[in-house]
Amino acid sequence: MYDGVYVIGEVEGVPLVFTADTKASRTVLSKAIFDKLKVENKPKLMKSACLKGSNGQPLNEFRNARFKIKLGNLHLENELIVEYVKNDCLLGVEIVHGGENGAADKLLSRGVFRIDGHEIPCSGFESFKTSVCS
Repeated sequence: MYDGVYVIGEVEGVPLVFTADTKASRTVLSKAIFDKLKVENKPKLMKSACLKGSNGQPLNEFRNARFKIKLGNLHLENELIVEYVKNDCLLGVEIVHGGENGAADKLLSRGVFRIDGHEIPCSGFESFKTSVCS
């Protein structure tokens, strides 16, 4: 059963699951994952502008900072919003559509996202998320 597109990755060395088909305009890291970061890897959080959730309501946004991100063999440094969300991390369009070579290609029939020439394994099933990250 399809219930989302998931990508295994890391933020500041902490393994997590990115939810990749959220239509989020910005990448949002859960506060729970942020709290798991080692003190020496925690960037200083800055106050950020107000964002709205998918229901149009303002988010009680925590803060934002630049983080080191790993998606497959692709390494990035991006500004992420830290917020109370149930997913580990919502992958925003600034990453999915903003690569140096244009938007990512979702090749779900092959189980990959292609971003800037890097093929990143993904799945559209909750079982992928559970079996890989448990």
